[in-house]
Amino acid sequence: MYNVRNGFPFSTYGEVALIAIQNVAISVLVLQYTGKGAAAAVFVAGLAAAGYAMYSDSITSISMLQYLQAGAGLLGVASKVPQIATIFQQGGTGQLSAFAVFNYLLGSLSRIFTTVQEVPDKLILYGFIAGFTLNAIIAAQMVYYWNSSKSSATTQTKLDSRGKKATKQAVGMDGQAKGISTGSQRGKTTPSTRRRG
Repeated sequence: MYNVRNGFPFSTYGEVALIAIQNVAISVLVLQYTGKGAAAAVFVAGLAAAGYAMYSDSITSISMLQYLQAGAGLLGVASKVPQIATIFQQGGTGQLSAFAVFNYLLGSLSRIFTTVQEVPDKLILYGFIAGFTLNAIIAAQMVYYWNSSKSSATTQTKLDSRGKKATKQAVGMDGQAKGISTGSQRGKTTPSTRRRG
C-alpha cells in the first residue's frame, strides 16, 4: 500500500503485488484442503480489512505507513541473516541452488536500478540495497564453498528390512498402489465420472 499511496509506477512494485496475491491464494488453498474453510474466510476478510485500513488516509497516516514499510523492509532483510549464519556454521551451502542464488543477486541489483530511475524514495532504495548486500554475501559464500565437501554431500538413507516390507505392502508386488483404482481397473461398483451418450 505504501507504493500505491505514494503513486509510484506499477513496474516498481508489481512483482511484489503479484507474489502477494499468489501467497494469499496458496494460504487459502492450504487452509481449505486441511478442513479449515472458515479460517480461510477469516484470513481473507482480515487481509481485506488490513488493506482497507492501510489504504485509507483517515485510518493510517502516511508517516505510520512509512514505519510499516520500514518494518517490512527489516523483516525482508532479516530473513537472509539466518541463512547466511547457517551456511557459515555448516561450512557449505548444502543443496542451495547456485542458479537461484545468482538470479536473486541479479534481480536485487535490477530492483536497485529501477528504484533509482523511477522512485524518489530513499526508504525503498535502502531496503533494496540492504537486500542486494545480503544476496551478495550469500553469492560470495556460494563461490567460497563451491568445492566444499559439505556443499556437494547429500545423505541418502537406505530402507531397512522393515521399511522394504512396509513399502511392498503399501504398493503391492506389481508396483501398483493398493486401494487406488485407475480407469482400466474400475469395476461395476465404482461410479464413473464420464458422460454417456
